[in-house]
Amino acid sequence: MAKKKEKPEDQFLNLPATGKVQNIPFGDGLSLRISPKGKKIWYLRYDTLSAEGKRKQNVVSLGSLASLTIESAKAKAEKHKALAKTENANLATVKKNEQLRKAQTVQTFETVAESWLELKTAEWIPRSVKQNRGRLAANVYPVIGRLPINDITVPDVERALKGIIDRGSREVARRVHTLIVSIFKYALAKNLIEQPDIVVRLTWYKEQMPKRKKSSHYEEELSPEEIGALMLAIHENRSRWTPPVSIALQLAPYCVLRPSELLGATWEEIDLDAAEWIVPAERMKMKRTHLVPLPRQAVALLKKMGEFSGRNTLVFPSTSSTGKGKPVSTMALIQALRRMGYNAENDNRFVTHAFRGMFSSTVHNIFGAPSLPVELQLAHSEKDKIKAAYHKTSLRTALNERRELLQRYADYLDELRTKAASNGTL
Repeated sequence: MAKKKEKPEDQFLNLPATGKVQNIPFGDGLSLRISPKGKKIWYLRYDTLSAEGKRKQNVVSLGSLASLTIESAKAKAEKHKALAKTENANLATVKKNEQLRKAQTVQTFETVAESWLELKTAEWIPRSVKQNRGRLAANVYPVIGRLPINDITVPDVERALKGIIDRGSREVARRVHTLIVSIFKYALAKNLIEQPDIVVRLTWYKEQMPKRKKSSHYEEELSPEEIGALMLAIHENRSRWTPPVSIALQLAPYCVLRPSELLGATWEEIDLDAAEWIVPAERMKMKRTHLVPLPRQAVALLKKMGEFSGRNTLVFPSTSSTGKGKPVSTMALIQALRRMGYNAENDNRFVTHAFRGMFSSTVHNIFGAPSLPVELQLAHSEKDKIKAAYHKTSLRTALNERRELLQRYADYLDELRTKAASNGTL
């Protein structure tokens, strides 16, 4: 009788128990484990990736030696490892996609700032939105715009502000700082940052920022002589500019409106017979309809302007090819002042918005005017919320007082101009 051919696994089937665990390796993670009592089981050791992307070691039972030959155990191990590789690849893809999703949804300073600006669009006039967005885009976004807002620190903000401070624009730096703080407060409200003390730290930092120097007429109170010289310069140079620029610049001191409110005027807002100019709420910074009682000088200038643009909707239409259909720009008036010598180079800078401050300081300090008609004419809002709740005003509140005040002020400006001319100021 022929002897039965021995199989490779037979030698392992007959191995006796030793009372200890025995591991017999077969390569590539496959091993035969013999228990202390002699039970023989195939095990495969292999690696996979967790959902977090970490490598994880796994051990799996493939079956007993009695039911799986060595060849079958190796085949089953290869099949299992092939499935594991597929699983790893899938997990790696999932991880990559998850990281990409997080990267796409991370809230950077710029994305949060733009969301905040969109929210403020309903509150601010378009010019303010454009100006503030421009300040952020020019000074802040290049430095911290792409950083996750939750990771930004005070030194990061300081880097963004340093460039503004270094070029001498200290007041702009402080205004940009205020924008940044408002954006962080918005981020806090939206639960986009985990460290609320960043707002407190930024507030402390502002106290250390250099304050602007009072080195120009824009920031300092003008003396009567300086006011006279300014009015004379505007009068003597009036023929250098186009009628819209020239008359708008002459009118600005008499009406004390904000530059954009002045230049955006339409003829339907103005009643020359009644000597009144009613600016609609949508054109006012405070979103409240405003009435300007026009002094005689303002009426005369507007009548002259009517000869040029009376058939136009706009009182001060731009005459440039690029500004067709738009009013004269505020920069056109500033450029006119600069060309008259009111610029930083002469340490004598002045802008059209400063006519408002000139009016306020003059009527308070020279005329002793009470605050109510002055604040009403400047279209300022009451900062004290309690006072504002009780002190309601209408379009025509203190109108006679305001009319008298503006006329007196206009006459005073003309007197100073005449005096400057007789003294040969220019």
